[in-house]
Amino acid sequence: MSMQDGEIPHTSSTFRTKQDSKAYNLGWKLFACLQWDTASSILSTYESERRPVAQELLDFDQGYAQSWSNTCSPANAKPFHNLEDRHLANMVFTTGLLIHYSPNLVVGASTSCHPFGTRSSEVPSAGSGLITGMRIPNFTVLNQADATPTQICKLLKADGRFRLLLFPGDISTPKLFSRLQSLGSQLSSSSSFVRRLTPSDAAIDSRIEILTIHAAKRSQVELLELPEILHPWSENSGWDWWKVYVDDEDVHGNVSNAYHKCEIDPVTGCLAIVRPDGYVALVCGLEELDAVDAYFAGIFPVVH
Repeated sequence: MSMQDGEIPHTSSTFRTKQDSKAYNLGWKLFACLQWDTASSILSTYESERRPVAQELLDFDQGYAQSWSNTCSPANAKPFHNLEDRHLANMVFTTGLLIHYSPNLVVGASTSCHPFGTRSSEVPSAGSGLITGMRIPNFTVLNQADATPTQICKLLKADGRFRLLLFPGDISTPKLFSRLQSLGSQLSSSSSFVRRLTPSDAAIDSRIEILTIHAAKRSQVELLELPEILHPWSENSGWDWWKVYVDDEDVHGNVSNAYHKCEIDPVTGCLAIVRPDGYVALVCGLEELDAVDAYFAGIFPVVH
């Protein structure tokens, strides 16, 4: 039995799963405030995000206890039948995959990107499998440089950094390649949020790491032809080969499933901000860098 941060004690694996999520939630916010001097108001989002989860856990435990009570009743003609149904129905909840944070300082408002580029709250998102306020779904991608398959969860290391995931679509087509080049120019400019929020003596990806996942055939894309901001140069280690990935088939015939799992149109594309704890903070169109800028401006101080 354990008790942390004033929450009630539990003994279930469900509680331990929730505790891990809670630790990440508080940990990255404390790190950001202490290490990066971010707005201290992000600490208040800990309670607003985690209190509803604690209440859900209370309700879950109460219902589970009632199921056990009913199962053990002599009047129950099907012992454990109802309990098994309840367990299977709540399996996603017990793993913590259904945690959904409401909009706040570190979770952008739920917006949708219309297939034709206009923002609307009444149409499916360009990346509607990427749900704002929920954990990013896991999926497999191939490294553009060496075709090594990897899961996205392994790329999102718990090191305190935000991630900007770019889904530019099939960049083997001239139109979408040109769009990506334009996006790269905007991200590289001295006025971009990436430059403004990164200390001049720090690596460009020290606070916000940009990961690109395109939908073209790997053989049709040359990594070094992409904007440098997507595979930045380091005097110590050269080009960064581990920031561009592809949703393609590997040498064994296994197909990556990034765009399908995230429900992203390979023509429209989208971009997403992922928080240091793996939760999606914002999903918007590739042309909506102003929304990304506004999100980070509310968290980070401008550095020089």
